[in-house]
Amino acid sequence: MKKRTLLGLMAGLPVSGVLTACGGNNSGSAQVRLVNASPGYSALDLYVDDNLKVSNVAYGAASGYASVDKGSFDTALSVNGSSTQLITTSRTYDTDTTYSIIAYGWNGSLKSVIVTEDQDDADSGSMYFRVLNTATDAGTVDVYLTAEDDDLDSATAVASSVGGGKSTSFGTVDSGTYRLRVTAEGDTSTVLLDVSNVTVSSKGVYTLIVTPTIGGVLVNALLMKQKGDVTALNTTMARVRLVCAMPSGGRVTATVGDVTLTSGNASPAVIGYTQVDVSAGTLTIQATVDGVATPSATWAATAGSDVTVVVSGASAADATPVVITDDNRLSTSSTKYKMRLMHASQALSSDSLTLTVDLTDIVSNQAYRSASSYVNRAASSSSVVTVSSLNAGQIFSLSDQSLVAQGVYDVILLDKSAAGTDGILQTYYFSNVRA
Repeated sequence: MKKRTLLGLMAGLPVSGVLTACGGNNSGSAQVRLVNASPGYSALDLYVDDNLKVSNVAYGAASGYASVDKGSFDTALSVNGSSTQLITTSRTYDTDTTYSIIAYGWNGSLKSVIVTEDQDDADSGSMYFRVLNTATDAGTVDVYLTAEDDDLDSATAVASSVGGGKSTSFGTVDSGTYRLRVTAEGDTSTVLLDVSNVTVSSKGVYTLIVTPTIGGVLVNALLMKQKGDVTALNTTMARVRLVCAMPSGGRVTATVGDVTLTSGNASPAVIGYTQVDVSAGTLTIQATVDGVATPSATWAATAGSDVTVVVSGASAADATPVVITDDNRLSTSSTKYKMRLMHASQALSSDSLTLTVDLTDIVSNQAYRSASSYVNRAASSSSVVTVSSLNAGQIFSLSDQSLVAQGVYDVILLDKSAAGTDGILQTYYFSNVRA
């Protein structure tokens, strides 16, 4: 493979400032297509001036081009077959100009950006490459195109510090076949997408559209060639977190497929996320507590998801792993945080729990070995968070908590390894998992 070159690829530019441009003034109509980069909508339609131009564009795909008259028109997106407009934007179309409208965002927060496809071809042996980051949940990212076995620690990013909703300008990269890796900004150890055998052609002009996944942290991508195909580049990974929730300090070993999450870890403990290849679809979760094997659990894994495995029970003989789905996507409101309650306390297994923030119940009747839905609330610089039950009363209270906008908070109730002198049996895990 040739050594790649990079000329002037910039990061952090607003989408509107990079991806729109004026076309020519020749006679004739414009050509426009729709690219569905929104995982929230399985199929979309495109209307221009209330006229249906393209329909039934699946997520991860692009329509053919449709003719549009010169001028400024309301341009709307709707669910396939529906007359209800999800988003309407005034767009200006010039004659003899080709456009792609990229739809992105989750259900209920759809956005779009228009791309003018007028970049000149690259020189022979090279291609033009830019990045559009629509995965706002994942935050700011770096993008690498390398040989298959290259170590990222010694590689140079082809695009760096690309924030959510931002785009780079075009840079020049050698054409060829690459391994694409998207990482968290400045952190080559946190790989959010890893796809081999990505081929870019000589003289080509490409936009890599980074898209979100259902878990909120890992990403997918679409490789869009100017006036050409759109290729889906999807992760095969999911992230798995482990909660060791056995009483009396029970030691937990757990595996998902052939990946070990922890070995002999004393309870109570919350083990951070581990990436697991879920391309096989269904994986087996195996656990032991103090050397005693628990019943196995089957996980119908979804690529891009985040899950928590809770190993709990009254004793090693009674222990079992339970899979709980996580949603670490940001709140769709820029002023709100998300919070949920997970009940993993064997000592209170017969009690349901209530989670309260600033004297308002946000979760009620939460049963053992389960987690609530996420609740959105306005950010606060100083809040009181409490958990209680009808039988035990107030179990714990946290004062002066800063609950930041777009934080994602887990409150997990666990048993202590042994009762303290005050007789309190519970401990807790409280964290902004997006911090």
